[in-house]
Amino acid sequence: KVPDSVKNISKEILEKFPGETSVRVASDMVFYGKDNIEKSIIENEKATTFYNNSQFEEAITHYKLASEFNPGEYINYENLGLIYIQKEDFPKAIEYLTPIITDSINRPLPKTGRAEYLIGKAYLEIDSKEEACKYFLRSKNLNNPYGFRLYSENCK
Repeated sequence: KVPDSVKNISKEILEKFPGETSVRVASDMVFYGKDNIEKSIIENEKATTFYNNSQFEEAITHYKLASEFNPGEYINYENLGLIYIQKEDFPKAIEYLTPIITDSINRPLPKTGRAEYLIGKAYLEIDSKEEACKYFLRSKNLNNPYGFRLYSENCK
C-alpha cells in the first residue's frame, strides 16, 4: 500500500505537469499499481487496433477494460465518447465524456478542449443547442480548433 504522503506528492507533481505523459503514467502507477497500468496500456493498444479497423464493439470492450484497470486515464473515456458519437449513441457518448468535463475522475487533466468539443457535438446531435454551445465555448477557450469552428458555426 502506497502511503498517502506519496500519493499527495504525486498529485502535486501531476497538477504542475498535467500534459506530460510520463508524469501521468508515473502518477497512475502510484495510485492504481504498476500491474494495473501495464494491463491498461495493453488493453488500450488492443482497443486502438480494433478502432483503427472499424471494429467498434471490440474497441469499446477493450477501452472499457483499460479504464477499469486505470480509471484515471482520461483518453479511454474520450475514445469511448468518440466511438459512441460515431455510432450515433449520443447519450452514451455524453455519459463517458462527462467525467472528463467535470473532473470526476479526480485528477488534473491536460486542457486540450477535445472532450469539451466532443460533448458539445453530442449535445448538438440531440438538439440541445444551448448545452452544446456551452461546451463549444469551453473548447474554443481552450484553443481547440474544432470547438472554435463549431462554436462559430452554431452559436452566436
